[in-house]
Amino acid sequence: MKVTAKSLLLLILPLLAAANEAANIPIKFAADDSSNSEEMICHPGTPCYPRVFVATYEFQVVKPDQDIPKGLHVRLDVQTGLKEAKIYVPDENDTSTNNLVLVSEDDTPSIPAGAPLEPLPSHQQPKPPKSAAGEQELFDASLASLLSSPSVDTLTPLSDLVHEAYWGAQLTSAPGAVSKLLSLLTSPLPPLRAASALTLGSALSNNLKALSNAVATPLAAPILSALATEADETAKKRILFLLGQTLRDAGVRADFLAQKGVETLRGVFAAGTGEVRGRVAVVVEDSFLNLEMRSDSAGVEKASGELRGLCGSFQEAVVEQEDERVLSALVALKECEVNSKFMAWVEAYKGEELETLVKGYREKGAGGGRNEL
Repeated sequence: MKVTAKSLLLLILPLLAAANEAANIPIKFAADDSSNSEEMICHPGTPCYPRVFVATYEFQVVKPDQDIPKGLHVRLDVQTGLKEAKIYVPDENDTSTNNLVLVSEDDTPSIPAGAPLEPLPSHQQPKPPKSAAGEQELFDASLASLLSSPSVDTLTPLSDLVHEAYWGAQLTSAPGAVSKLLSLLTSPLPPLRAASALTLGSALSNNLKALSNAVATPLAAPILSALATEADETAKKRILFLLGQTLRDAGVRADFLAQKGVETLRGVFAAGTGEVRGRVAVVVEDSFLNLEMRSDSAGVEKASGELRGLCGSFQEAVVEQEDERVLSALVALKECEVNSKFMAWVEAYKGEELETLVKGYREKGAGGGRNEL
């Protein structure tokens, strides 16, 4: 998904504020035994954790009430709203889908020689975080509840844990866990459907090992079936989030196309609200149009013809709602037939938010034609 400077600024401002407030907080490393003496934050029913975020070389979720030392690599997942941080590694590129990245360049810590670099290979087991021993009991209890008597309350701590790569891999390798979460997508309870989609999607997010575990279970068919019948907007958005994570796998993309997944997305887009439409556009662009988002292009050529069926719907949505996500996907869709109504909107557009994206269309001049940007 492309992000303009203005929208990027709006999303990053809270991170900048947090970094400035933490300017005088020394960075704590996971290997520092002194961290045990730091002030702890405790909430009923969950393990205590340090008030000052303890950095490792792997991304970990930052709790809402934790202080973040300056100089860490901080990213914000725009889909889930969760903030993650780790020790900054110079020259390391973060290309994770749907993440905005902030690196505080001042006072960055020196990196020890031989420090591990990311991302991990897809089949390498993520290392357990320092907090794993304290979280193991909570994970085991939450997993047992998932498999026996799942509820939103039991999925909530599990959903929080699996943002850590280690726990995401543990969940997806647990016998029956992926199948159970997929089956919950058809629960009669909308909050449970939403929670199951968020839990599995979070486990797969930026976690190649978890994804390689999960694809042992057919993913495309149950997710598309749930998406096609979902009426609750929150659940629908989270199922789209889950779908986007699974489509990073070439095999899942091929199955998605075989299951007429593009047709399902067209129906969801046509019936959806502005936010749902934006999520559909993100899935389409990140999964099939932005080659830099993936290490392979499997399925792209086959998908291109089917995706052109979205051109008219995308143009109509841009004219009606001026959604940057939809326009970004439309620009990425090659050889779209540009209709006169959309071209008139392009010529008349006076704003700044979408200026970069409409510029290419405007340069082609009025009169329609094919978009070959």
